[in-house]
Amino acid sequence: MIRFFKWYYGSANLRNKLFISYSLLVLLPVLFMGIYSYQLSRDSFLEQTRLSMEDAAASMKVGLEGSISREDDNIRYLTYNAELRERLERYQEDATAFTKTLTEDIKPVFWYFITSDRNLNWIRIYSQHLDRSIEDFCHSARQVEDEEWYQESMTCFKTIWRVDEENIYASRTLLDAGSSSAPVGVVELELNLKKMTESICQIDTDEGGTLLLDADDRVIFRSPYIDKEMENRVEEYIRTVAPLKFTETDRFLLSEVQEITNGWKFYYFRDRSTIDWRLKEILLTTVFLTLVSFVLLMLLGSLVSRILTQRILRLQEAAEEISRGNFHVSMDLRYDDEIGVVNKSFEKMQQRMNEMIEETYQLGMEKRKVELQALQAKINPHFLYNCLSSIKWKAIKRNEDDIANITGLLAKFYRSTLNGGRAITTVENELQTIISYLELQQSTHDHSFDVSLNLQEEGRELLMPNFLLQPLVENAIFHGVDCLEDEQIRGKVEISYYLEDKYLVFQVRNNAPGLDTSSLQENLRHPSKGYGLFNIRERIRLYYEDSHCGLNGWVDEEGMVCFSVRLGRKLKVTDLEQDNKLINR
Repeated sequence: MIRFFKWYYGSANLRNKLFISYSLLVLLPVLFMGIYSYQLSRDSFLEQTRLSMEDAAASMKVGLEGSISREDDNIRYLTYNAELRERLERYQEDATAFTKTLTEDIKPVFWYFITSDRNLNWIRIYSQHLDRSIEDFCHSARQVEDEEWYQESMTCFKTIWRVDEENIYASRTLLDAGSSSAPVGVVELELNLKKMTESICQIDTDEGGTLLLDADDRVIFRSPYIDKEMENRVEEYIRTVAPLKFTETDRFLLSEVQEITNGWKFYYFRDRSTIDWRLKEILLTTVFLTLVSFVLLMLLGSLVSRILTQRILRLQEAAEEISRGNFHVSMDLRYDDEIGVVNKSFEKMQQRMNEMIEETYQLGMEKRKVELQALQAKINPHFLYNCLSSIKWKAIKRNEDDIANITGLLAKFYRSTLNGGRAITTVENELQTIISYLELQQSTHDHSFDVSLNLQEEGRELLMPNFLLQPLVENAIFHGVDCLEDEQIRGKVEISYYLEDKYLVFQVRNNAPGLDTSSLQENLRHPSKGYGLFNIRERIRLYYEDSHCGLNGWVDEEGMVCFSVRLGRKLKVTDLEQDNKLINR
């Protein structure tokens, strides 16, 4: 035996290992199953029968409960009608107004429910404020004031259910419109019993029967069943013995469903004799299949071992090719078993490695581009500042205050924007850049739009990419407030900054017309003309490893277009080092 195990684990080829393992794990359990007696088959079949009965009962309950819930929602909707309650309460003062409201508003609603709900026969309102019947919907409460259901509805502010031979009735209190505490009447829905119980009638009468009991354990509905004696026996059992969720006796099987929302109980039963003959068939079938399986599985084990071995050998060859650096190996992707999953995983690995190579190349190109831009930004900006200062002083000498102011704001904006050629700046500098840009735009727009700033003081010393927020503010002005067609509406631009856990959050909001969230998301996913929202998103991806950092856009409930930038408190160390190298060159 020891030599066999050494051979099995060490020297035996994969095909032999698979065949032996298959024989031990499949053939022996099948032979053992053939030794099992009728008891195992019986228990298994009874369990399946129980599950099928519970599933069938639950399915029938869902259909019935859905109909009851829908009608309960309908009567709630009708009793919550404020105009109906107010007019009904004031009927004695102004009967004409009530009749007009009934004809113009309430009656069309009633007819809508009646014609659209196949279960609904009619709607009635009974009220102590009415002294006569109005059309076919509204009646005086004197007609039913002695009825038990009416008295219960007037004291219990929930839906009351009752049943007669043909119909189901749902009634609910109408409360006054002022305090919603005093009853002014009762709304009653007349529902077709046959249509409401269709879900529990769609059962083969040879297979079983159903009983529906109200909260007082009175039978209110029973499906057609051939064996009336069996049906009576089940009903008597339910009344005398508190049944479990599933009850098995020598005469019948009984499945109880939990209470429906209105307090009713539903039972599904089957005659025990209808399943005993099937147990005998299962026993004979099990014995026959065990003998046949004994022969077939030996042949099948050999065939399966050969098939699996061939595919594993091809997978081994592919793995060796990939290890040699060939990432374009053709994999067999036709199957979905474990070996097929491994093949697909190898294929995805090849694709991912090729993508990583391409991405690494692109990142290198982008970094070289950033280095070039940083070097170009080191050009001394004093010439530009001196020119703008000269223009400003000449404008002051000629009393051109507007030109002088705009030129000063422009110089201030470029000074903070260029940032000494650095790609990284502080939150304080970035916010000052935005403030300068807004002052400049307000001057050029003759202060035609309003600016609101809500900037937190904490965290302004933290670092972030330079010139990141200005394109959002520019979009808010040129594609937002400038596009307002109604001259009576002033443009609004709101800028906010705050710390949220470990993130810096910037928000830019404007009242741009005619935009929706889907179009904003589309602009974020794909590059557009100019600087573009897509480029901002890509810059954030390059500078931050946290997947929660990024740019998002939506339209809020007030119709304001909102863009939110979420940044981490720390940038990639490599990017900071790269920025310092560019600055020191």
